[in-house]
Amino acid sequence: MFSAKIKSLVYYEHHPNDYVMEHLHNCYECVFYLNGKGKITVSNEVYNYSGPTINIVSPGKKHDEETEEFSQIYIVLFEIDDKSLFKPTCLISLDDETRNLFIDIFDKISQEEKNRKSYHYKIMNSYFEIVLSHCLRLTNKTVTHKHNAELVTRVKSYMKENY
Repeated sequence: MFSAKIKSLVYYEHHPNDYVMEHLHNCYECVFYLNGKGKITVSNEVYNYSGPTINIVSPGKKHDEETEEFSQIYIVLFEIDDKSLFKPTCLISLDDETRNLFIDIFDKISQEEKNRKSYHYKIMNSYFEIVLSHCLRLTNKTVTHKHNAELVTRVKSYMKENY
């Protein structure tokens, strides 16, 4: 179980050739690309995004961004109590079903922030924890599959060497 706290939420539109200068944060940054195409550089590593994508960058990691195609994005700065959940950079491509779910959730978070009714902050964080839980589910599938492939390779090598 983990808890997350949103520090800020912004909706933004990047146009082709927009450039966000290198910067860093003292908290996590989650960028939800609803569409578009571009590249993100984190600690001198280049990552490409295309279509619906989530990018999570850990605190203290220098990063910049260059847009190739028009991109609609939500940017969330947040804190999380379990720092071991995400890699320093976590880029996740989303299928249409997850994209639509995330659009719905981010719209709800935005409405809560706009309306500021009782307990809006708690509701915003709860919605965002759903997004992060889905991200963890998606990354764990990838990690588990990669881990299993590495394990199979090691077992085959061991069997060849010791048969």
